[in-house]
Amino acid sequence: MIEARVRDLSLEEAQRLVVAALGPKVEKLPKFGLDVESDPDDTDFYRFEATWDNPVGSVVIGFFGVDRATGDVWRLVPCEKIESGRLGRLQRELRRRIGSKSVQRRRLERVPCEN
Repeated sequence: MIEARVRDLSLEEAQRLVVAALGPKVEKLPKFGLDVESDPDDTDFYRFEATWDNPVGSVVIGFFGVDRATGDVWRLVPCEKIESGRLGRLQRELRRRIGSKSVQRRRLERVPCEN
């Protein structure tokens, strides 16, 4: 018998995953922030816009989606799943906390964007 997931990721946990996906240098950017892009029809993903105070160019770092059930992190433009050692370690920790099993994650694999 496969145990069910205990809960979805919290907004704070999803934000931590995006920061881990972007790497340690991003937190040192002036006024780095993650703005939540709410979509009441999308209960599967948290969506974020990552920004910083860049006086000579674009303030937008990128747009990201985090699957609330699996912890998968996606760059929304272009549409690609992000994987790294740092991110993977945090995903494993958070997945244990929410009770997300690998069999369930494979069944739930979803894409938040189109190619």
